[in-house]
Amino acid sequence: MRKIAISRRPFLSAIPAFALSACTSSKQETAGNADTQESETLDSLLTADDTIDSKSPSDTDYQQYVQSSVYASVAATLPSEDYVLDDVHVAYVSQEFIEELEFNSQKNVYFGYTLDELAEQFQGAKYVFTSDNGKTVARAFEEPDNTFNEVVTNVAIGAGVILVCAAISIAASEVATAAVGSAAVAAGAKTINVMFAFAAKSGATLAVTSSLGSIASGVVSGLANGDVESKVKEIASEASEKFKWGAIVGAAAGALLSGFKIATTVTKIREASESEKYVQSLLGGESQKSYMNGASVSYATSGSTRPDIVRWIDNHLEAIEVKNYRLDSKASLYELKGTLKQEITARTIHMPEGTTQRVVLDIGGHGFSNELVSSVIEELYILLKPIDPNVIIEAVI
Repeated sequence: MRKIAISRRPFLSAIPAFALSACTSSKQETAGNADTQESETLDSLLTADDTIDSKSPSDTDYQQYVQSSVYASVAATLPSEDYVLDDVHVAYVSQEFIEELEFNSQKNVYFGYTLDELAEQFQGAKYVFTSDNGKTVARAFEEPDNTFNEVVTNVAIGAGVILVCAAISIAASEVATAAVGSAAVAAGAKTINVMFAFAAKSGATLAVTSSLGSIASGVVSGLANGDVESKVKEIASEASEKFKWGAIVGAAAGALLSGFKIATTVTKIREASESEKYVQSLLGGESQKSYMNGASVSYATSGSTRPDIVRWIDNHLEAIEVKNYRLDSKASLYELKGTLKQEITARTIHMPEGTTQRVVLDIGGHGFSNELVSSVIEELYILLKPIDPNVIIEAVI
């Protein structure tokens, strides 16, 4: 019989970790009605998607929702583990600020950078995308180029603009070369940065963030396949009918916006890369090691699997996945389930024999209730148990 055990762990001082484990029972599990009831209970707790459009875009929770939703969508739609989503950053630019800017001047700021400064950080080919009236236009970004300035002004519609920047690294060398060219790879430019602008008050925030995640993934795979323009047009056609957006895309040596100049909203919620480092500080181990067919391989090996953390514990290897998602969002939870199913399956196939698996949910700063976290853990366990019946799922603050 399954049970949820709430236990205090050495690395938590006040709030317990939530750990889901399997224990034996002489009675046969009753999946039907119990699982249905659990699912209905969880559904009643997933309220974020229904309430987000009532919040101001300047609200910390609104911006965090956008960040988490885009991250979840990108992570779920990347074509393979040859691509690694590093981080997603979000900033709100008010209508008043936009009106005060002198476009094509040093006052023109995107996350604290001028458009020219952004363009200088891109290496190799770069693109600008515009979308309006159901049409998506993609073309090479040429300097000087005022298109993205015009996009930002066009999408503002009185409420300001949300800027989103997603940084996606290409781990496999041959895929990176195909995407950005050998010269850019030689210069260290193996990270595709996609910066979006969309209206801060679209009235359909969930649809916007889900679409932007798919577009970002399409940009990356399109670059690798040599058809970025047609790929993005295909993915973006439906989104274009719902809201205005624009994007500037290119390869750089690392995350384009690793050091913001702009003052962003302070949040207690860790970003994805911070969550991985935090959990590693608690559990130990090594980060981002690659495995294929039961053996350790080079990080750049195409087709390999890369757990967030691996460590030796009780004389065996453990693969650890760290996730920081909006557990109160039905859409984000859906993406989390799809991502974990793929990752746990890949680890089962490619990790050395005897490897155990652990999923750690970083809930620090979210303010989730114990009931919500416990219900999500149970839901995930039901999903992952057929793949790995010994998987451990827990949450840390």
